[in-house]
Amino acid sequence: MSAPAPCPSALPEPDVERADSAAERLGGVRTDLANAVEWGSVTQLQADRFYAQVQARIERGL
Repeated sequence: MSAPAPCPSALPEPDVERADSAAERLGGVRTDLANAVEWGSVTQLQADRFYAQVQARIERGL
């Protein structure tokens, strides 16, 4: 027998500050990577892969 699903009022509030902070961090990472591509330090593919790694880590709360 499974436990009943929690009612909507029992669900935790979304962490708006954390989401804003994550978006701000990702924006900074994207800007830095765009500069690195422009300067020829990394390729666009490398920048995209690194961004995906950072995004996944931030989503996991790391």
